[in-house]
Amino acid sequence: MKTNDEIVDTLIELKNEQHLTLSELARRVNMAKSALSRYFNKTREFPLNNVDAFAKALHTTPEYILGFKENEIGSLTDSDRRILRINKMLSSDRQEKVYNYASDQLDEQNN
Repeated sequence: MKTNDEIVDTLIELKNEQHLTLSELARRVNMAKSALSRYFNKTREFPLNNVDAFAKALHTTPEYILGFKENEIGSLTDSDRRILRINKMLSSDRQEKVYNYASDQLDEQNN
């Protein structure tokens, strides 16, 4: 499992990748902005009992945040992780469009 600092760094990275403000993230996890700020400033320990809410709000898994699993599909690059996070934020019909586009690109590359 990651240390408190590593967990907070992961949360900050996910928040920034998704262009969320601290206020918006606080709203999504039903927490006061001031409390969230203390966690992000590392002046208080991140509350592990809230990891599920953060995972849902940041479109990831609790395991990823806590570092129990490197990722869900084996060893991925940073680029792979970014694509997966974006894909999780899309509606199912848009996810299908991304899949079809990627599949077409792969076919084109291989032919």
